[in-house]
Amino acid sequence: MSEHPRIFEGMFEFRLCDPGELRPLGDAALIDAITAAARATAAAEARQLAAIAELTRRRLGAKAPGWGCDEWDQAAAEVSCALTVKHGRAMNLMLRAMTLAEELPKVGALFLAGEITAWTAATIVNRTENVIDPEVRAQIDTDIAETITGWGPLSQTKLEATIDTVVADRDPDAVRRSRATVASRSITIGDPRDDGSDLTSIWGKLSITDAALLDATLNAMAKAVCEDDPRTLAQRRADAMGALAAQSDRLICGCDNPDCPAKTGASPAARVTVTVVTNAPVTPAPRRRTNTVASPGPVDAAGPAGPAPGARPVAFVPGRAGGFISAEALAALIALGAKVRTVTAPGPDPERRYRPSTALDAFVRTRDLSCRWPGCDRPAAESDIDHSNPWDDGGHTHPSSLNVKCRLHHLIRTFAPGWSETQHPDGTLTITSPTGHSYTSKPLSGILFPDWNTTTAQPPPPGKPRRKRGPGRTLMKPARKRDRATLRAQRIKRERALNAAAIAAEDAAAQAAARAAGKPPPPGRYDPPPF
Repeated sequence: MSEHPRIFEGMFEFRLCDPGELRPLGDAALIDAITAAARATAAAEARQLAAIAELTRRRLGAKAPGWGCDEWDQAAAEVSCALTVKHGRAMNLMLRAMTLAEELPKVGALFLAGEITAWTAATIVNRTENVIDPEVRAQIDTDIAETITGWGPLSQTKLEATIDTVVADRDPDAVRRSRATVASRSITIGDPRDDGSDLTSIWGKLSITDAALLDATLNAMAKAVCEDDPRTLAQRRADAMGALAAQSDRLICGCDNPDCPAKTGASPAARVTVTVVTNAPVTPAPRRRTNTVASPGPVDAAGPAGPAPGARPVAFVPGRAGGFISAEALAALIALGAKVRTVTAPGPDPERRYRPSTALDAFVRTRDLSCRWPGCDRPAAESDIDHSNPWDDGGHTHPSSLNVKCRLHHLIRTFAPGWSETQHPDGTLTITSPTGHSYTSKPLSGILFPDWNTTTAQPPPPGKPRRKRGPGRTLMKPARKRDRATLRAQRIKRERALNAAAIAAEDAAAQAAARAAGKPPPPGRYDPPPF
C-alpha cells in the first residue's frame, strides 16, 4: 500500500486498494473498492473546500472597499491559479465552501465524512441559497443532515425536488423556482464537448417573436438560391446564419454555374475580421476588397514555417467559439477572399513608447492567443497587452516582456499586493502569488504549433522609473458601484418576493376552485396553524 491510501484508511472507516491489489479480488469486493474510492474522493473534495473556505476567510479580512477587483476577486485569483480553473468557477467554489463551513455545518460534516458526494453538496447549497433567516437555515441544515442518507440514490431532478420539499416546509419563499421568462434569453456559441472538425455549436433562447422572425429569415435566405445548389435545406439554413453574422442579407448560391443570379452579393468573408492561425504555407487569393484575415502565426522573419513532412496542416481559430479547422476549410476561406497576413517576429530593440506598435501587438496576441493567467480562456483579441516589468518602473515595450491578460487579471496583477511575474524570451511566463507559489505557462501557440520558434531577443534591463508610485496611483483603480453582499441580498430579496406572489396566487386559485366545487377552501401556506 502506498502512503496516501494508508492516510485515508486511518482517517475514515474504509480502505483503498492499490491497482495491484485489485486483480485477485472477487466481483463484490471490486464494487466495494469502487464505492470506497467514491467516498474517499468526496472526503478529499470536502477537505479541498475546507481549505478554500479558510483562505477565503483570511482574504475577506483584507478589505478592498470600493475597488472593482475586491477581496473576493483577489482570493479567486489565487484559487484559480492553484486549481487551474476559470475565475467564475473559483468564486463559485469559494461561495460553496463558505456556505458549507458556516451556514450548513451539519451537511458539511457529512461531506467531510464522505457520506455525500460533491455534486450532492453543491446541489444543497444551491437549493437553500434563498434562506435568509439563520435559525431557519440551521433547521433546514439539521433536517437534511438527518434524512439525506436515507433518501437513496436520486437523479438530479429528484434530488432538487426532495431538497425543495424540505425548504418549503420551513420557508416557502426560499424555494428555487424555474422562471423561463424573457429575462432568461441568451445565445451561447461554442461547447467544449464539440468534437466535429470545422464545426461548433450554437444554442440559446430568444423571445417568441424574434425566434419566429429568425426562422422565417433563414428559410427565405436558404430558398433564395437556385435549384442546383448542392446543399440540403438544413445546411443552407446554417450557412445563412453565417451570412447574417457577416451582415449580409443573402446567401450566395453554391452551384457550379458562374452566371447564376443567386451568386451575386457580398461574400460573408468580406464584412468582418476572423483571425485564423495556421502552420500551413498559404497563397493569397486574387485581390478583392475584404477585411477577413487569415493570419499564419507560426512564422519567422524568413516567412511561413510549413508543417513537418507528412503532417496535416493545422489551422486554429482563436476565440470563445474557436477551435481547429481543416486545411480544406482554410482553403475555402481564402477562396472567398480572405487576406493573408504574415506575422513576423519583432526585432531585438524595444519600442520607445508604452503602447506597442501594430506589428508588435499582432505578434504578442498571436503568440499568446488568450489570457496568460492560469485557468483563463479570455481570447487575446478581447484582452490587454501587459508589461511583465511595469512601464512606470522602467520596463520596456519589448516582445520578451509583453504578454496578454484579460482586464480583470491585468488589474489584479497591477494593483493587488503580492503578485509578481517573470517572462522569458520564448514567451514562457511564471506568475508568483502572494503566498510565494509559482505557476509557469507557455504560450498557447507554442503548444499548438511546436515548429514555430517564438523566442525573441532578451530585453534590456529595466531603466529608471518613469513615474513615481504614490497615493494617486490608486485613483486608477476601477470602482464598484455596489458591493457583492448587497447585490446578492437584492437578488435573493427579489426572488423571495416573486415566490411569495406566486404562492399567494396559487393558494387563491386553489381556494376559489374548492369553493366552486362546494368544498371547504384549503388553508393557505401563510395561514397560521390551527392552534
